[in-house]
Amino acid sequence: MMIDLHSRDSDAPIRCDVAIVGAGMAGLYLASELKLSQASVVVLESGGVGFSEHSQALSRGTGRIVNPDGSSRRFDDYLHESRERYFGGTGNVWGGKCAKLERHDFRQRPWVDYSGWPIGLDELERYYDRACYALNIPTTLDVTSISRELQERPVLTRCEDGDNFTTALRCFSGLTGSAPGDSFAEFKRRVARQHNVSIYLNATVTDIQCSANVQSVSRLHVKTNSGKQCTVEARCFVLAAGGLENPRLLLNSNRQQPNGLGNDCDVVGRFYSGHTVFKNVARGGSEPCFAVMPGCGQSLALYSDKDPTRLQGIFTLASKAQWRERMMGFSVTLERPEPEAADDHYPLFFMTEQAPNPQSRLTLTDDEDALGLRRLHLEWRFDRKDIENLNRGVRLFAGFLEHSKLGRLSDSDLHFDPAATAELSRHHIGATRMHDDPSQGVVDRDCKVHGIDNLYVCGTSVFPTAGLANPTLTVMALAARLGDLLKSQVRTLRAVDWTTDKAILREGCHDDGC
Repeated sequence: MMIDLHSRDSDAPIRCDVAIVGAGMAGLYLASELKLSQASVVVLESGGVGFSEHSQALSRGTGRIVNPDGSSRRFDDYLHESRERYFGGTGNVWGGKCAKLERHDFRQRPWVDYSGWPIGLDELERYYDRACYALNIPTTLDVTSISRELQERPVLTRCEDGDNFTTALRCFSGLTGSAPGDSFAEFKRRVARQHNVSIYLNATVTDIQCSANVQSVSRLHVKTNSGKQCTVEARCFVLAAGGLENPRLLLNSNRQQPNGLGNDCDVVGRFYSGHTVFKNVARGGSEPCFAVMPGCGQSLALYSDKDPTRLQGIFTLASKAQWRERMMGFSVTLERPEPEAADDHYPLFFMTEQAPNPQSRLTLTDDEDALGLRRLHLEWRFDRKDIENLNRGVRLFAGFLEHSKLGRLSDSDLHFDPAATAELSRHHIGATRMHDDPSQGVVDRDCKVHGIDNLYVCGTSVFPTAGLANPTLTVMALAARLGDLLKSQVRTLRAVDWTTDKAILREGCHDDGC
């Protein structure tokens, strides 16, 4: 059921087993994973059914991207232009590109400070399969297992001993608002029709209230743009509002803890990173670099054909090369030759995995939005190691082209200037990162906020490191994993009287909208 909070007659508390903040890909898929449970679920969406400038304005903030030498540029618009505050979230405009993180992305790399996830690929593999099924994409993207699909568009390089580069495959899901057809709209409707789910629109969470000892959340305070207010009481609470809004809600909930919830160690908002693309890096940063690849012809279709109905390939630094060279992830993507250029000149863009940096962070400003929440400031910092990784990756790729007799780079003296030329993605990573140690992370391996028994975070903000894969598939795998945990948690909590009001939540959600 979908309810517009503007039109709700009652001001009584909304009660349920699981309250999810955010109706984007993470929140909706998590709600769908709870379908067969007996848990009553409330999903709170800040926006309405469609885009609204008034709702979108709640996302405004300030930002600055900073180079290693301290030079910078303002990019205030990024904070509201890189996300969508309405039903479906950024899934409404997501391109649908899917990839799993690599096994090495989860490992602790001695040369990368703060690297390593508390869980590994083996822990996520079955949840990846469930997420792939939901997205209607192959459960594996390994070039050896789907080689029959690649006969017409062959793979140029596989991972072998001594290779610096391998081919990583990407596929596209139709479960996105940017794809043709009605699949994403039907997905949203299907979740809203679940017997155990109530989705409240125009319901912005403004505060997270805890028990007196701040060891569990008791309720959420919710407002509409028109000024109507209510509270939501639940057994378990999940922040799935996106990589920027998750830390913002924790930082703004500072009535009981001055630094914000989950922030005893001043980690909330830190370690922000994302995926940035570098295209115009030749001739002092004014033109693209080209891969000059004569004689490859049709064999490059896998890499240069951008048809979203087919697999696509990119060149990535192989795991063994990362460990041998003590590097972070690095990738090269080919684009179609430009009409005015020679047909063997393929424009390239480069991407590096950004090193975790505690000084790259989100903080609150003194400016408030229309509902009284302090706005965000993003100080997105690049370290010298990030630029060194780009330069070394280019040198290795140039050597790979020549050694494999595929071609050469048009220019090897490239200029990487994040503040001036980086193209920024919508991937907001790391600001409520996962770590077993509260001094290095906001949530534990189960995505539970350290020190708070029933508060969880789901989304890109929990990633300890960014990797190179588009993050939506991993977000959905984490949501499926969290869904299994919440089913067990709700059963446990139902077996005991965890509240002094024994009538509340005894049989799930009692609000008329549920």
